[in-house]
Amino acid sequence: MRATKLAKARMSACRKWPALSHAILSQVPIARRGIQTMAVDKHWRLYFDPVFIESESVDDLAGVILHETCHLLLRHHARAKGCGLTSPSQHQLWNIACDYAVNSMLKAASVKLPKGGLDATASGLPDNKASEWYYRELMQSKEKQSDDNDDEKPDDDSEGEDSQEQEASGEDKQEQETEGSPDQPGEEGQEGGEEKGEEDSQGGGSEGSEPSQGGEGGEESQGGR
Repeated sequence: MRATKLAKARMSACRKWPALSHAILSQVPIARRGIQTMAVDKHWRLYFDPVFIESESVDDLAGVILHETCHLLLRHHARAKGCGLTSPSQHQLWNIACDYAVNSMLKAASVKLPKGGLDATASGLPDNKASEWYYRELMQSKEKQSDDNDDEKPDDDSEGEDSQEQEASGEDKQEQETEGSPDQPGEEGQEGGEEKGEEDSQGGGSEGSEPSQGGEGGEESQGGR
């Protein structure tokens, strides 16, 4: 049933665009579950998802077949090398650019676009441009968007410096508080010195008064502040 429906779709594509009949019938159909659409490779193999074939009408499938046939005739696989694609995101933009170019051709030929087909005019771009032109426009738009996002980001370095300055200020304040606080052992020494001075003073004469002014008790008291 699926093979019959696919065959009907291919014949419908030939009737819609007779000049492409040889190219349409030269493709080798290969079932590939999970891709949810149709696709071609440079070896002219036409991959199709059986579930996708069952879910679409013959007329819609004919439009998809014409779309894929245009990719082959326009040699999009080979032209991609000339764009110097090096990353998956660049390959994705190239695929979009090629779809814009192909679908503008289909519209010009009054062929119904596949469901969900990409339309250049819907993205603010003109029809009937080469794939390379669309690719450059998409790349420039992506780069501009990336630059705008970078401008909106806060300056992480300045925030880090402010945080370090705040931490350093907090440490200095803590050190100042530590230096200004009385030392508990010094207080104990002061009490001990006073008691000792009193005892020495009671012990008699001018000899007992010397420690209370500049002796052991006085030195310990000063050192403990």
